[in-house]
Amino acid sequence: MIREKDLLKIGQLTKPHGVKGEISLLTDYDMRDISGDPFIVCDMDGILTPFFIEQFRPRSSSATLVKFENIDSEEKVKLLSGKAAYLPSELMISPETETETETETETETETETETEAKAKAKAETKAKTKTKPKNAATARNNLNGYLVTDEAIGEIGQVKDIDDSTMNILLKIDYKEFEILVPLALAVSISHEEKTVGVSLPEGFLNIYV
Repeated sequence: MIREKDLLKIGQLTKPHGVKGEISLLTDYDMRDISGDPFIVCDMDGILTPFFIEQFRPRSSSATLVKFENIDSEEKVKLLSGKAAYLPSELMISPETETETETETETETETETETEAKAKAKAETKAKTKTKPKNAATARNNLNGYLVTDEAIGEIGQVKDIDDSTMNILLKIDYKEFEILVPLALAVSISHEEKTVGVSLPEGFLNIYV
């Protein structure tokens, strides 16, 4: 689950650009410094929701055009206009890390053993950062094929896969010929007997995809 204390605000999404789903992100942060699979988190009616970045391109020193996965029209991306944009701190390269790298390159005084030790330490840290939640395997094994229903909308569709690549486990569901990603954190009930997952989606959540 994404926790607010693990997020850092990097800017704000302003207005759509063109008609293919791009949106302008006002930020001084260099998006090229995001490690791993890049995604931005927005607060959607009180739910911290990840939006995975398909591509981005700098427009100026303080603005970047961003295209999110599964958001391919001006109407869909408008729902994100005005939203604050957050990044998990684990995806951000810290200034200290950059300084250390530059120093190592400039001085070249470290021995091979010291370099290998640092590389091993960084690899271990990275592995720990990407450790999946304890309930990720359980979710994958137990929820595939379950019918997802919303309190207000009714039946949404069956879970066809689980994305547990981040701390926020996502249910992949086919809804009206579109693939949507529903955070498991939105689940309000799970019945293994009936093989159903009850969720409470924020208002307008499905409009982002459909």
